[in-house]
Amino acid sequence: MRDSAEKPILLAPAGSPQALKAAVYNGADAVYLGLNKFNARLKAENFTLENLSEWIEFCHLYGVEVCITVNTSLKKGELEEAKKFAEQLAALKADCIIATEPALIEFCAGLKGIRTVASTQLNIHNVMGAQTAKAMGADVAVLSREAILDDIRDINLYADIETECFLHGALCVSLSGQCYLSSFVDGNSGNRGLCAQPCRQLYRSFCQDGEIKKSGYLLSAKDLCGVYTAKRLADAGVSIFKIEGRNRREQYVGETCSVYRKILDSDYEFQADDIKRLKTAFNRGDYTSGYLNNADNIIYPLFQGHKGIEAGIIKKVDGSFVIAGNLFLHECDSFKILRDFKETGNCVAVGNSSNLITKIKYSGKPQEGDRVYLTSSAAMNFRIAHTEKRIQANAEFSAKVGEEPVLKLTARDVSAIVKGKIKAQSALNQPLSNAQIEELLRKTGETEFTISDVVINSDNIFLPKSSINELRREATSALRAELLRNYYQTRNLPAHNDRIEKSYEMPFLNHSGKIICQVRNADEYLRIKQYTDFVVFKPDDYSVESVSDFKTACSDFYLDLPNFATQHDLRIIADIIEKCGVTGIVANNLYALRLAKIYSLDVVLGLGLNIFNRESACVLGKNLKVRAYIASQELSLKDIRDNLSDAYIFAGGDITVMTVAHCPIKVNFGNECKKCRYENLMYGDKTGRKFPLKRKRIARCYFEIENCVPLNGTRKIDFPGNFFLKFDGDEREVAHFSMLAQGIDDGYRKNGQYTCLLYTSDAADEL
Repeated sequence: MRDSAEKPILLAPAGSPQALKAAVYNGADAVYLGLNKFNARLKAENFTLENLSEWIEFCHLYGVEVCITVNTSLKKGELEEAKKFAEQLAALKADCIIATEPALIEFCAGLKGIRTVASTQLNIHNVMGAQTAKAMGADVAVLSREAILDDIRDINLYADIETECFLHGALCVSLSGQCYLSSFVDGNSGNRGLCAQPCRQLYRSFCQDGEIKKSGYLLSAKDLCGVYTAKRLADAGVSIFKIEGRNRREQYVGETCSVYRKILDSDYEFQADDIKRLKTAFNRGDYTSGYLNNADNIIYPLFQGHKGIEAGIIKKVDGSFVIAGNLFLHECDSFKILRDFKETGNCVAVGNSSNLITKIKYSGKPQEGDRVYLTSSAAMNFRIAHTEKRIQANAEFSAKVGEEPVLKLTARDVSAIVKGKIKAQSALNQPLSNAQIEELLRKTGETEFTISDVVINSDNIFLPKSSINELRREATSALRAELLRNYYQTRNLPAHNDRIEKSYEMPFLNHSGKIICQVRNADEYLRIKQYTDFVVFKPDDYSVESVSDFKTACSDFYLDLPNFATQHDLRIIADIIEKCGVTGIVANNLYALRLAKIYSLDVVLGLGLNIFNRESACVLGKNLKVRAYIASQELSLKDIRDNLSDAYIFAGGDITVMTVAHCPIKVNFGNECKKCRYENLMYGDKTGRKFPLKRKRIARCYFEIENCVPLNGTRKIDFPGNFFLKFDGDEREVAHFSMLAQGIDDGYRKNGQYTCLLYTSDAADEL
C-alpha cells in the first residue's frame, strides 16, 4: 500500500502536442498519450512514432513521466504488431504501457525498462480482479470508475499492486470495458477506439404497457469531479490520480492540471473559485463524485454537452441583447443560450464590463428570460496559451586571468560544468563587468531554462562576449543531458527479468463441436436439455435459494457470474458456490478467474472477457480448468474461423450492449430502494429503436441493456462449430445448432426481426 506521506501522482491526458505542453507547464507529474493505432481515443489528434521520441524527451527533461496507451482489443495479427510496438516504446524510454489485452500485458511484463499498466477496460474493481492483473504481469491497475471506496482500500491493502483512479473528467455510463452499444448501433467499436457516444443521445423510457415515462439524455453521465474525494482516495492508498480528456482542448487540460496541482499541494484544500475554474473548462451537469459510495447522482438527463457556468439571464433583445448577471465578462468570452435546458443559440461578448448589464452579439433566436452560460473564458484561454514553465537553473561563473572561464549550471540538484575555449585576459581598458556577464548568462533564448540566481567570481578580466554566449549554450546543452541522464538513473522501474511464466496453450476439458445454452430458470432448462451439452444458469437474483431451486432440476450446471461484483457481492457468490455445489462458472471478469482457482471449479471464459485472440484466452485460462471460451461478440465469423477455430461462437439470443452500475429505476421514477417500483423498462432512441433494460441483483442491483433486436445466427452460420446460445424460448433454434455442431444443416432459418450478423461481419447488420 502507498505510504500515506507520499503525494499521489497527477496524471494528465495529452491528446495533442499542445495538450501535452499544457499538462507539463501546469503541474502534471505524468502524461498519457496515444498514437494513431492501438489507441482507445483514435479521434484525438494524437502523436506519431516519428515525433514521439522528442516529446518523451521533452517530458523527461521536466521530470514528467510518459505513459503510452495500447489499450484496444486486438486481433491476432494486430497483437503481434502491438508487441513490436511495445518493444519500440521501451527502446524510446517511455515509462509505462497501458494495455487491455491480457496477452499484451503478459508480453510487456517481460520488457525491461518500462512499467505495465492494466487498463480500466479490464474493469478491475475488487481485490480478486487486481490479484489476477498482478499475476498477468501488471505493475499498476487502473481501477474501473465504478469501484467503490471500500473495495479500493482493500485492493491497496491486499492485492500487492499499485493503483490508479480517475479523479476528473467524463464518466462512461457503462461498466468499464463492457459497452458494445456503439458497435451494434453505429458500427464503431468503443473497445477499438472509435466510440460514437450513442449514450449521449436523447432517449425515451417506456414501460411494459408502452407508456412513456421520461424523455431526456437518460444514459448521459455527469462529469466526474474529484475535489471532494481526492483526500479519501489518497487515504485509501491510491498512487495515481488520473484526469480524463484526451479528446478535449489544451485549455481544459491546462486548467484542470493547474487546479488539481494547487489542491494536491495544499493538502487537499480547495475553494469555490477552484470549482468555478473547473466548470468553466468543461462540465456536464454540474459534476458528480461518481460511484465511490454507491452514488445515485450519476445521470444528467437535461443537457448532454458542455454546460459551463451560468452568466446571467437575458433582459432585452434588440439586434444584440443584454444580460443581467454577476460575472465579469471579457471580450471574446463564448456562451451558450439555453431555454428549458435546450440550446437556442450561441454568443460572444464584445468589449468587457464589470457591470451587471453587458451587450453581446449572438446567433440563434434568444428570448427574454433565456439563461446564458459561459462556456469558454477568453481570460482562461489566454492564461493557458501563455503559460510556459521553464526549468529554474542557478549559474556560477568564474574566470581568472590566463585561465579558461568555467560555468556551472544547477537545476533540481543536478549540475553541469563547462570550461570555455578562450582564456581570460587582463583588461587593458574597460573590464567586463559582472552586470554584463550576468546579462549574457541570462539570455537562455528558446531553451527550456531560465536563470534564477547568478554568482560571478571574476575581477578585471576581458573576454569576448561571443565566447560567453558559446559557454552558456554549451552549459545549457550539458545541463539538459545531465537532467535526462539523472532521470533515467533514478526513475523507479520494476525488475522484470522475465518473471512471468508464459503459456500459449490451454488444456481444454472439452472443445469439439458442442452446444452451450444459457437459461434463466428450470423450466427453460427442461425444454432444451436434450440439445445442449452443458447448461449455463444466469439468475435474475443471485441467492442460495434461487440457485438451489435450479439445482433440483439440473445437477450439473455452470453459474454465470456477473461482470461486476463488490466484496459484498463476492460473499454472496462464495456462499452460493459453497452451499450449492456448482460444476463450474462462466467468468465475465478477472475476479471470477481467481474465484475459480480458489474453489477448483471448471471455467467457461465468457463474453464479458471480450476475447479477441487465442493467446489472450490462454493467458486468462492459465492454470485453470477451462471447459470452453467464447469469442467476442464484436468479431466477425471470418475472424473466428480464421483465428479462433476452437472458440465458441455466440450464435443466438439477446445481445447485452451495455451493463450499468447506476439505477435507471431511480432516474425514471425517483423512488428509493426500500420502496422500489421495479418495472421492465425500454429506452427508445430517435430512430424508433427500443432497448430493453433487465435488472440483475446480488447484494446490489445492476442493469443490462439489451440490443434493440436479438442475434439470429441461423441466417449466416452454415458450418460446424462450437456454439453458445442464450435461450429465448425457441427450442427449434437450439436443436438446429445441435445438429449443425455435428455437421448436419437441417435447413432451419429463424424468421422475425433480428440482427443476423456479428458486428464486424462483411455485410450490413439488420437493425
